[in-house]
Amino acid sequence: MNASQLPAIRLEGEHIKMLLVGIFIVGGILGYAIIAAVSNILRVRASEQTKREVAAYVAEGTMTPETAQMILGADAKKPWEQQVAQLISEGTIDTKEAEKLLRAGPKSGVAVEDLGAHRQTVST
Repeated sequence: MNASQLPAIRLEGEHIKMLLVGIFIVGGILGYAIIAAVSNILRVRASEQTKREVAAYVAEGTMTPETAQMILGADAKKPWEQQVAQLISEGTIDTKEAEKLLRAGPKSGVAVEDLGAHRQTVST
């Protein structure tokens, strides 16, 4: 069977427009799915990196296990820097520990109220 015997498909004005619209819709859906997947991968990777960093701080003794647990388990209710500043102003943590918290990042957050209550319980 040669090329002259194949049935010809005629795409005219309206058909071409519908085909292009379909291609754009499918392309948009695929693009969105790819972007969402990559975004999720990057978010999970950053979260795992934060966990490794906090574990390293605990292992080297620059952060208490209780603080690490609160960092990894708490939701941020206000900006990370404000929470760390409040902990310093209350005397709950020193500047070295605050620097470690700031490096660990805002992904996990610190429950300031819980940390303050924990320090009061330990000191009494």
